Amino acid sequence: MAGRRVLTSTRVLKAVTRSAQPEDLHEVVRLLGALGAGASEEQVAQFLRLGGEVLVATVLGQVSGIAVLEWLHPQQSARAEAWLTALVTDAPARHRGIARALLEEAARRARQAGGDRLRLGCPLERDDLRAFLAAAGFEPRLLVFERPTV
Repeated sequence: MAGRRVLTSTRVLKAVTRSAQPEDLHEVVRLLGALGAGASEEQVAQFLRLGGEVLVATVLGQVSGIAVLEWLHPQQSARAEAWLTALVTDAPARHRGIARALLEEAARRARQAGGDRLRLGCPLERDDLRAFLAAAGFEPRLLVFERPTV
C-alpha cells in the first residue's frame, strides 16, 4: 500500500466577519482585555448603542478576533474618517488571515459609509504590527504626540 500523503497548513477555515451581537460581548471584552483595555460588557454595549462598531471574526462559530471601528468627523473634511481603535486576534488563531479579514471588512464598511481611508494607530515599539500593516497596504502618514493631562 502506498503511503498516504497528509496535507497540513497553518491556515484554518475561512474566517467569517460580521457585526458583534449581544451574545459576543463576553468574547469581545476578553479580547479587549488582551490589549490592556479594561472594558465591561455594559461599556461595549453602550459603545455599540452610540454608533460605534465592533466587528468579530469567527472560525467554526468561535470568535477568534475583533476590530473596533470608530468614526471621526473632522470639521475641515466633508467625509467621516474611519479609525480602527482595536485590532486583536486570539493567540492560537494568529497568522491565519483573521486580522486581514477584519481589515478588509472594516475597509468595506468605511467605503460603504462614503469614506476613502481607513486609519489606525500603531505603537512605535510594535515592529511586528508595523510590518503586518505595511504588508496589508497601510502607509505611515501621521505621527501622533501625546502627554498626560496632569
